[in-house]
Formats: sequence, structure tokens, C-alpha cells
Amino acid sequence: ARGRRSEYYTSSILWLWLLLTGAGMGLSHIVSVAMLNLVAAALLLVRGTLGWETFARAMAEAAWVQRGLRYIESGYEWCVALVICVGVLPLLAYALLLAGKQATRWLRGSSKASRGGIVTAETHERLTKLSVHWGSVCSKVALLCQGYLCMSVVVAKFVVVFLCWLSAVLAGLPLGLVVLLFLLQGIVLFLVPVIPGIPVYVCSGVLLTGAVMSEEELADPTPHAPPSYWLGVALAVSVACLLKFCAIVLQQQVIGRWMGSRIEIRAACQTNSSFIRAARFVLTQRGCTFGKTVVLCGGPDWPTSVLTGILGLSCPKMLFGSIPVVLLILPSTAMGSALIMANRPGWDLAASAMTMAMLATQMGASVGFVAVIEHAATAYEAEIAALPIDEEVAALDEARALYATAWRNASDWRDASYPAAARVLAVTAAAAGLVGCRLSALPGASREPSRRPPRRPRRLPPLRPRGLLRARDRGGPLRRPSDQRQPAQRRARRRGLRAARVVSGRPAAAAAASRVARPADARAARRRGGGGGAQRARQGDGAEGSGGGAGAGAREGVGRPLLKTFSLHRFHTCEF
Repeated sequence: ARGRRSEYYTSSILWLWLLLTGAGMGLSHIVSVAMLNLVAAALLLVRGTLGWETFARAMAEAAWVQRGLRYIESGYEWCVALVICVGVLPLLAYALLLAGKQATRWLRGSSKASRGGIVTAETHERLTKLSVHWGSVCSKVALLCQGYLCMSVVVAKFVVVFLCWLSAVLAGLPLGLVVLLFLLQGIVLFLVPVIPGIPVYVCSGVLLTGAVMSEEELADPTPHAPPSYWLGVALAVSVACLLKFCAIVLQQQVIGRWMGSRIEIRAACQTNSSFIRAARFVLTQRGCTFGKTVVLCGGPDWPTSVLTGILGLSCPKMLFGSIPVVLLILPSTAMGSALIMANRPGWDLAASAMTMAMLATQMGASVGFVAVIEHAATAYEAEIAALPIDEEVAALDEARALYATAWRNASDWRDASYPAAARVLAVTAAAAGLVGCRLSALPGASREPSRRPPRRPRRLPPLRPRGLLRARDRGGPLRRPSDQRQPAQRRARRRGLRAARVVSGRPAAAAAASRVARPADARAARRRGGGGGAQRARQGDGAEGSGGGAGAGAREGVGRPLLKTFSLHRFHTCEF
């Protein structure tokens, strides 16, 4: 029974994290930041009122803290591996500071520098007292990183993407077929132990509510919801509850009762652990008690339902005690239904309210589950200790413990005969796992653009084509324009005043005269013509490009630069 409460709280927090991860990574980030802010505020309050010494003495005298410390001692290496996984960046920064301090001592010629090696003498002494099996710690770090990546990819990404794909596939099918196929897929997802129910409930609200509403109602931007929307919400909640009850029956009768005779199933449920023994005591009480209802509704789906089947409890009674789970399903399904109304004003606030309600109900159920188990473990400790132990599972656990001890002794790299290649592989595996976990968090942090355009973009000077492009725009030969022009003509070309239109059939003499016309004449012709409809004399070498015939090589149309003036923002965003 050592560390019972710490085990309960740890299991509850992990399960709640898994639920939030399945609902969405953004939601879990918000909750994580809120929890960190609450912890920081609590620490500041303790520091200002009690002080650290008084607080430490009071905490050391608490019974649950002593049990938690004993539990940490039993899983000491797992705790060290967890600290490394969570705080690898602060630990690296601290190690660099210590290395810099040691280097400074070396440069100063201090006597303390020769005792610590790379780190300081004080840190070297602490590491010596730590005396952990670093080979086992590295393997546990790699296992924790693999578990995190599997949960964050399989549960938080794959399940959500699969349900979105399922919604797109079932969108055009009849309503009855959609409900049937969704029930089948939901049951399959519920039978997987690591997949929680929140993604399935949210998908039920999105898929079934959208299937009931018509396309015109879905595209309607008015804030009022049509009657078909509320009918779809009721259908989604009903189907989600039916799916939950079907999963309870299958997990209890098929996995728990029929497959409960297998040692592996009972060992997977950890029937001999203090956590499951306390839950077993609560579930075997006579009548429909409050504690039994909280355990059935707030406990993890797969272990709780399978445990009821292994214990041989009545399935109708378990279903009756699980009826309040509707209060947990309703906010999740309503949030999914509100998501399809996002194009209507005010419904984004409704989705946010349903999200907060979902968080409150899930957290309340998890906290109630932990409170009931802790109360039973404290008030009925003797009765729980008197419960029979599964001898077959105990023998399997003992064999696994012997194997773990033998593996630990064989992988102890403090022995001189331990191969260096295996040591390098263990450290490399742990480092690769840590890097992979950190890289998996980068896409969410770099989702927003790092460089935003200025509010008032600076205008660049106009660009005018030269050389081949300008000759092609005139319709003349593809050659570079001659630089043997008058300064006034070159200035007029720079200002964009040399563009003109050559009228077909114009005499060659007039065209030749227009080539030597002054810029003032071109401006006067532009004012008389008025805009794009005026006949503008084209100046340049365009008429000489086609041999013989009046108007050869000429075309109708307003000559204009190929590239227009563009702003700095359009240049950077490739919109020009």
C-alpha cells in the first residue's frame, strides 16, 4: 500500500492528459499554461505566508507525502528518467553554466578546478551520491520518449485525422447508413485501450448533426439554429450514449468475462495493485452507491469495464450505474455540434462554452474518482488488505521482476567488462528520443508567420522593361534600343511618356516624322486624345522592323510597361 495516493493522483493526471490530448493539442496547451500559472501563484503564496522551511516541515509530516516518497524510492530510476525527459533544456543550460564556471576556475588556477573534472566539485559530489544505474535510466528515457511520441501521434493525430476522414466519407450517405457505420467504427475505437472517448463523442456531434441538416441550412449565415440542428444534437447524444453502453457490454462480457481467464488480460489490468484492489472493493459493495457510480463513470473506460467482467459483476447493474455518464457525453457532443455552426455569428462563443463545460465535467469526474478511491483505501484499509490475491498474476509478476533484475545486472555499465558500443547505443537512443520529442513540439510553436508585412508598405520606384522585353512590347525587332537619342527623349522614356499607338495604314513619312517628334508634341497629342482612346504616335524603331509597305510592323493598342509599380509587401508575398 506504499505510495497509494501518489499512484492514484498520477494515474488520474495521466488519464486526464490523455483525454485532453485526444480532444486537441491546442486545448491541452491552454490547460497546461493555466495549471502552471496556478502552481506559480501557489508557490508565491506559500513563500510569502509560511516560508519554505515551515512548509517543508509541514509537508514532511503528512502521511500521504511519506507514502509518496516511499513510492518514489521504489521507482527511483523512473523518476530520474521522467525529470530528464521533462527538464532536459533547463538541465542542459545548468550543465553549460557549470562547465563555464569550471573553465573559469581552471583559468584562474583555483584548487577547486582539479577535483570536479568537467563540472564543479560540488556537482560531482552530488552525482556520486546519486549513484543511479545510468544504463537503466537511459533505457527508461528512451521508453518514455517512445511512449510520448506514440500517444501524441497515434492518439492525438491519427485518431482525429481518421475521424475527420470518416466524416468526409459518410457525408453524402443516407442517415441510417451513417449512424450504422459510425457505431461500428466507434466500437472498434473504444475497444483499443489507449484511445479515450472524447474524440469519438466530438466526431458524433460533427458528423450526425451535419447529416441531419440540409446543405441550405448548413450554409445559412443567420444566427438562429433551425429545428433540424436540435434534432441532430439529440440524435448525436443518443448515438454516443448507445455507443458507450455497447462498449461497456463488450468490454465486460467479451474481454473481461470470456477472456479474463487468460493471465495476460488480468496482468494487463493489474489486479493485484493497490489501485485496482481499492476499485475492486468499491465495485463489490452492495447496492448502487455513490462511490460505485463515480468509479464507473469517472474511471478509465477499458480497465474499469474489463475489471467488472473479471470480477463477475452483473452487467445490467453496471449499465444502470453508468447512466450518469450522459452528463460527461453531452458537453463533448454539443461542442462537436457547435463546430458546424461556426459560420453563424455567436456560435463560436457557444463552442468555447461547451469546451469549458467538457473540461469541467471531465476534471470533476477524474477528481471524484481519485477521491473515492483514496477514501476507500484510507477508511477500509484492513478490508482491502484482506482481499484475496490472484496467485497466477502474482507468479507472473514475480517472474517479470526476476527478469528485470537479471536484465538490470547485465546492463550495468559501471562494470569494466561492459562493452563501450552498448553504452554508446543506450546514450544515443536516449538522446534521439529527447530530440524527437522536442522536434514534435516545434510545428505547434511555429504555426504563426515569424515576419509580418509593415502596415504602410514602402513603394518602390516604377520598373520599366528594357532591351528585348521593350522591343517585343513595341512589336518591333528583338534588339536593344539605340542609345543615340537626344537627352530629352531619354528623359521622356524614363518618365513613361514615349508609349504610343501606331494606327494601321499610316503613311511611312508620318511615321518617320513622329519618330523625331518632340516630347511636348506627344504630351499635346495625349491631352487631345484623352486616355486610352487617343491616337498616340509611337516613337522608336518599331516601324523599321518590318520591311516594305505602309504600316508594316505596326499594331493597334496602347504600349505600356510590362511590369507595374508594386509595393514591398507584394514583392515579399509574391503577389506582383
